[in-house]
Amino acid sequence: MKNPNGFGTVTKLKGTRRKPWIVKVTIGYDKKTGKQKQKSLGTFETRPEAMKQLVLYNATKENEELMKSVNINTTNKEVHTFKECVLAVIERDKDKKSKKWEQTRRHSLKLLSDIVDKDIATLDLFTIQDSFNKVRADGKSKSTLTACKVTCNFAFEYAVMHKYIGPLDNYVQYIDTTSDAERKIIHTPFTKEEISLVIKDNSLMSKVVLVYILTGCRTMELSNVTRYEDHIVCGSKTKNGRNRKIPIHSYIEPFIDEALKYLNGKSYDGISGAFERYMNKLNLKHTMHDTRNTFATLGKENDMKLSVIKKIMGHSLGDITEDIYTHESIEYLKKEIEKIQVS
Repeated sequence: MKNPNGFGTVTKLKGTRRKPWIVKVTIGYDKKTGKQKQKSLGTFETRPEAMKQLVLYNATKENEELMKSVNINTTNKEVHTFKECVLAVIERDKDKKSKKWEQTRRHSLKLLSDIVDKDIATLDLFTIQDSFNKVRADGKSKSTLTACKVTCNFAFEYAVMHKYIGPLDNYVQYIDTTSDAERKIIHTPFTKEEISLVIKDNSLMSKVVLVYILTGCRTMELSNVTRYEDHIVCGSKTKNGRNRKIPIHSYIEPFIDEALKYLNGKSYDGISGAFERYMNKLNLKHTMHDTRNTFATLGKENDMKLSVIKKIMGHSLGDITEDIYTHESIEYLKKEIEKIQVS
């Protein structure tokens, strides 16, 4: 039987718990969203015990002294679960993010099932890490564990912003995401024969793929670039990749504007979906990242300087003396990239 409006609820929390039944009562409504504001009266071993507490609360809520005499917990703060915080972030940001982003956040919730229904204010590092350890034990990769950590960070930052917890209660930075799982995705560069097949197709998508191959850009970097006469400026993912100059290879110069116009403002899903369909059309098996891998491979095969390959791709120069290669001219980069032969 459904409880009367405003009476409160008794629900069962997920997972194995000593006290799985939680009692919540409405204490008001959010002025902006109209959603109920609830607080918990505690958790109980059985549903009848929880219902008894809820009934006693409603019977005595107008009488504070009577509440105390029957030991009803009215001092508990509002309960805000980990899941609630993640879903709130998804709702807040989904229109600004890709579908892939939202799918990743929701997938993280499934993987972290042990903590989704816990009050975020009661979560400690050991409980969170235990949940991550179980994900690791299932053979998940480091990238999956990292995605879960990012989701945790969204949830805890949201909780701090709304004062569910204090800044020092955010333990996310200490979560260990190491994994022994082998990387499942193997990036394979396009062969010379496959590049020739793309060139022969001579469609808009063939031009798009060739622009990716001969710039070494990440998927989203070409959706928002600044075009100059002999180079483009793009990149935002890393410090080394941000606002980097990429010379325009002479082979793609005749059609790069057409390709950039097509890519301008497109989402990750839009670009990767079109790429996948194009690969199916040519009966090729490649990911978007393979175009980037192809650039690096072609550069090495055609004796491009390693420092130039790294700079164009936005990689850290590592053990290369950075001050020597920080301010190369576009002419120098252009001379190096022209070493790549595609036809």
